[in-house]
Amino acid sequence: MEYCNDAEKKLMEMYDSIRLGDNPICQECKASVPELSMPVSAWIVGNQFYEHEKRVLFVGKTARSDPGDVYGSYRTAFHVTRELLWEKNWAYWSYTGGITEALYGEDSPEHIAFTNMVKCNDSPDIDTTSELVKKNCVCRLKVLKREISVIQPTHIVFYTNRDYNNVLPEAFDTFWILRDEIVPVGQRSMPWMEAEGSIDGRGYRILRIGHP
Repeated sequence: MEYCNDAEKKLMEMYDSIRLGDNPICQECKASVPELSMPVSAWIVGNQFYEHEKRVLFVGKTARSDPGDVYGSYRTAFHVTRELLWEKNWAYWSYTGGITEALYGEDSPEHIAFTNMVKCNDSPDIDTTSELVKKNCVCRLKVLKREISVIQPTHIVFYTNRDYNNVLPEAFDTFWILRDEIVPVGQRSMPWMEAEGSIDGRGYRILRIGHP
């Protein structure tokens, strides 16, 4: 098994406890979408993540293709994120690197945590996730909520546009929208939602924007 730190090991213990990829809810998704990939773990929980007072978890939509190493009924992406994906010149990674450098003074994934709303995909590039898969993963199996509870960020940035608005509140016990509008970001207009949420009494500051 690839190297992973204590937080990533705790995530794997959580995935194992819910039999990620091999429980009745996951089987229902596979039956509905035969081309569905294996589930992919969180991208990373950085080695220096817990050294920061403000700990930012970034959340994408779903992983492209089949990254990472097979571990039982799911894939672990911790090694491939550090060794390969973070260096990709894709906006998803490079913009996150720019934000990381602005926050922590260094463009390194070891300062942040990063995961996806939904663990499986049915497309090698664009997001074509069905409503059934979204609801099964986020609302029924509650994988993202469990990840947040393990990772314990202070701030969460969702790169999900408005495509997951109907399931996003289900990742929290309580969810309050503070601001929801369109704002200019560079040459584009982007949906911008600020919110607060909580899980087991722990509060989180939330920003949901468009996909890079």
